[in-house]
Amino acid sequence: MMPLRQPAPRQYAFEAPLAFLIACLGVLLTWWLFYPGIATHDSIVVYDQSYAGNFGDWQPPLLGWMWTHLEPFVGYGPRALFLPTSVIFWASLFTMFLALRRSSRWPAWFMLAIGFLPPLLALLGVIWRDVIFAACWLLAFALVFVVVEAPRFWRLLAFAVAFVFFMIGFLIRPNALFAAAPILVYLISPRTFSWKRQILFGLPLIVALQVVSSLVNYGWLEARRESAIHSVLVFDLTGITHFADKNVFPIDDWTPEQVEKVKTICYEPTYWDAIWWPRCSFAMARINRDIPKGSKLFGSDTLRQAWQRAIIANPIPYVQHRLNYFNALMTAKMLVIFNQSQSGQHRFFFLKDKSFKTFESGIEWLNENTPLFRGWPWLLLSVLSFVAALFWSNGPSKAATLALTLSSIIYTATYVVFGVAAEYRYVYWTVLASLVAAGMVAAQWAADRRQPVQSL
Repeated sequence: MMPLRQPAPRQYAFEAPLAFLIACLGVLLTWWLFYPGIATHDSIVVYDQSYAGNFGDWQPPLLGWMWTHLEPFVGYGPRALFLPTSVIFWASLFTMFLALRRSSRWPAWFMLAIGFLPPLLALLGVIWRDVIFAACWLLAFALVFVVVEAPRFWRLLAFAVAFVFFMIGFLIRPNALFAAAPILVYLISPRTFSWKRQILFGLPLIVALQVVSSLVNYGWLEARRESAIHSVLVFDLTGITHFADKNVFPIDDWTPEQVEKVKTICYEPTYWDAIWWPRCSFAMARINRDIPKGSKLFGSDTLRQAWQRAIIANPIPYVQHRLNYFNALMTAKMLVIFNQSQSGQHRFFFLKDKSFKTFESGIEWLNENTPLFRGWPWLLLSVLSFVAALFWSNGPSKAATLALTLSSIIYTATYVVFGVAAEYRYVYWTVLASLVAAGMVAAQWAADRRQPVQSL
């Protein structure tokens, strides 16, 4: 366990308010750059569905429900989600400062500094569930971590609040199901880490979370099923067709020229919906066609069975396709800040002032010339922090660092199998978690260099 050293009263009385002031400045900087927030295609879908009272399950219904129910209190449009998200983000970093300052100085200040780093700041103003879920999970984690040695009442209160934020994050990013288990196990038992506990409680918790997700989406919000998982099936079938050099779709009425297009130009490792693009419109039109009624492939058992057969018959092309996609997610230059002007999504149009244009140009330069917006540096940082924590004596610091890094590693790894697009936002949780974990490793290293003092 990391030895806790209470800073001198005068010193701490000065540093805590200063840290709070810096966190507030972080909030103001975020608002100054991005106000009132940048709406995306995905967010607008659930926003409109919420007002119509008719949700689908392709996008998380809870996101739209929260958006429209926050508007009377926070304001109309994107700011109803943007303003709370930025506050949650900076509150989580300030909470981590308070937790680490008990034992170390500069790692604690590092917690506040990371909020100003381009890889995190760049997306804070975009209404993407990836950002909201990451901020909610970090706040949940930080609330439990900061009171891990506090009296029982405060620990229970922190857990109750943390659990709410954890569930909000999970329900708006349900593909984080497997990554949720280490975090939830930590929230329940934060004092020590146990692989046995992770296995015994992790699997039942995954099942329970899936049940809760179904109850919320289909029971409470009455979302219609849109077979979103079939985007993975179509992507895989296209990838296998490309690498196996043969058509594995359950379609035999494509012309030879069309089959050749599916094998070549319809496959794009960074986006599954390349098969929707104009050059391949015939392909998805056929997959989505419902004539005669009930014959539609997308969402059908026929497509699922074809997917299973294709993987069994072509395991190597399937692996090639999946690794090709994951390589793009880890190494390719990806979309960072959503650009409404180029996307055609002009609802709640974001007007770029001079400050934002300068900021955006800087992000674009970094994206072009550095690996800061690739996935691999952050996955590597998570792995290194995870390995470092394995050698610590068991206690709250080890439990927290292993839970956080394990979650980020699992979250990234799930994209190997389930990913359908390669955009920077998909690794945002990995970026945030890896930087926080690195600060915790630095705090442990600093504590180990000192002679341990009496624990609180």
